[in-house]
Amino acid sequence: MPVLRIRIAAVFLLVASLFAGCGRSSPTSPVARDIVAARAVWQRAGLRSYVVTSSQSCFCAPEYSAAMNVTVQNGVVTAITNAATRAPQPLNIRQPIDTIFANLERQAAESPTLLTAQFDATYGYPVHAVFGSLAADAGYTVDLSKLRPLP
Repeated sequence: MPVLRIRIAAVFLLVASLFAGCGRSSPTSPVARDIVAARAVWQRAGLRSYVVTSSQSCFCAPEYSAAMNVTVQNGVVTAITNAATRAPQPLNIRQPIDTIFANLERQAAESPTLLTAQFDATYGYPVHAVFGSLAADAGYTVDLSKLRPLP
């Protein structure tokens, strides 16, 4: 009987280790670890509705790069206005913070050396992120500021 128990325990440990390997792997690069930590702060804050000022730098039209006030309700962008002129903008030119985090995680998994990011100490959202190589016109930056929670 003791041999049977040992075999059952060994099989159980083998199966458990296989299932553990199927889960999400832990991040290995420093930037990936920073993203995970910042996203945890963001999720603990529980902000699903907010206004944030978003700027982007890229090899694109100047009106696309302008600072925009982005209103997010329940995780969905509901309004975007040019920060300087207050003119309404198309809803597809900016993303909610959860989507920016997903983009950061994807870039960190694919090319962590082509990613830098800094995060807000209070809410954890990315305040500055550089995706790819700006020198080769193959990258872009995202800057977020003035986050204001909404009821």
